[in-house]
Amino acid sequence: MSDMLKAIDIITVLTNLDAKYVTLFLISISKAFNVAPGPRYEREMSEIYDFYLNAPVSREEFIQAFMNSKGLVISGEVDQPTYRMLLRESLVKGIEPRDTFNFIREKFKNI
Repeated sequence: MSDMLKAIDIITVLTNLDAKYVTLFLISISKAFNVAPGPRYEREMSEIYDFYLNAPVSREEFIQAFMNSKGLVISGEVDQPTYRMLLRESLVKGIEPRDTFNFIREKFKNI
């Protein structure tokens, strides 16, 4: 729990987003990538933060793109490694966050 609270605080400060929205984002990240509290939590979240911090878009755009497309990975329609690859591709190509879901779904069908 303390790790999650630290993460909420850090991301809220970095993005100036509402703490409630950031909390929902982190819960969704945890759910999408099966990150459970425990000894590996900090390491696994660190890998996700690296992906997040190195994304070629603003932090807010990344969160919006993820929140709009997370259902694909949470439902199992797209596996985690492929989802990460296609999410990054959508960000690199400048796909609008609201269009990320459709972009990933279409690309996954063609793999």
